[in-house]
Amino acid sequence: MSEIPEIPNIDAINWARQYGDEIIIRVYGEHYKGASVLIAQAYLKGWTYPELVKAIESNYSCPPDIAKTIASTEMTRAHTNAELMMEQRYFEMFGEHLVPIWKTCNDEHVCDFCRPRREQPITDDIYPPAHPGCRCMLSYISEGYLTPEQQEKWNNRPR
Repeated sequence: MSEIPEIPNIDAINWARQYGDEIIIRVYGEHYKGASVLIAQAYLKGWTYPELVKAIESNYSCPPDIAKTIASTEMTRAHTNAELMMEQRYFEMFGEHLVPIWKTCNDEHVCDFCRPRREQPITDDIYPPAHPGCRCMLSYISEGYLTPEQQEKWNNRPR
C-alpha cells in the first residue's frame, strides 16, 4: 500500500507570506525581516523543526535559542491563523461555528498565563501563541461536544 502524501497547509503558507514579517519585526527586530519566507517554506517543503531552526540560524546568523523561539512561535502563529480561516470556511459551508479550544503541552513547562486556559474555550480573542516560545495550539470542537464546564464558560463569554 502506498503512503498518502502530506498536503502542505496552504492557509499557513499564505498567512506567513502575507503577515509574518510584520509580527516577526515587531517582536524580534528589523534584523529578522524576511524570516516569514522561511516559515512559509517550512510548511511548503515539509521541513522538520530542526531544519527550520537551522535555516533561521544560517540565514540570520543568530544564536540557536533565538532561532528556536522564532521557529516554534511563528510556526504556531501561522498554524493558528490557518485554523481561524478554516473555521470561517466551515461556518460558511454549514452555518455553524465551531468552538475554539486552547490546547497546552501536558507538562510542567506550561506558563502561568497558559495553564488556566488548558482545554478551555477561547472567549477573549487571545489565541496561541500567547508569548514568544509558547507551545500551545488551537483546536476546534462542535458545541455539542463541550463538557459542562466548557459549555458554561462558552455560554457566558462576552459577545
